[in-house]
Amino acid sequence: MFKDHANPVGAAQRVDEIESRLNFYKSLWDSQKNKRSFWSPKISLSRVTNFLMVALDDLVVTVASVVIAGPDKKATVLDAINRLYDYTVREAMPIWMRPIASPVKQYIVYVLVSNAIDWMVAKYQNGSWNNTETKLDRTLAVLPRSTSCRRARREK
Repeated sequence: MFKDHANPVGAAQRVDEIESRLNFYKSLWDSQKNKRSFWSPKISLSRVTNFLMVALDDLVVTVASVVIAGPDKKATVLDAINRLYDYTVREAMPIWMRPIASPVKQYIVYVLVSNAIDWMVAKYQNGSWNNTETKLDRTLAVLPRSTSCRRARREK
């Protein structure tokens, strides 16, 4: 039911469409930054996360129209997110996390984002964005139930 590894990643391609989207998001990030003084807090990690997830969704949709192999599309999006992460997170990273910033980035980009891309692509391909039944619902539907679960269902 659950995968141990993300789908394979090919070789990142520098594609004009992705590069223009990446430049758009960098300029959008720069325009949204707050002026801050020495004492004000850095940009919140929540804001950076939201920004990166919106960019990820847009990049996945953008790369779908590009004529390159599937694993290379994923690698291209991961490369773009990796560069956008470097551009945005440096302002949100607390100073105490800087010594572990590289392993954190590797985990976020190449594990979390990689699996998120697989999930998003599967949702787009299956046309199941508006489907209220989840993969977990379908899996649980075929698993044998204990008698107490059956009894509880009949009593509803």
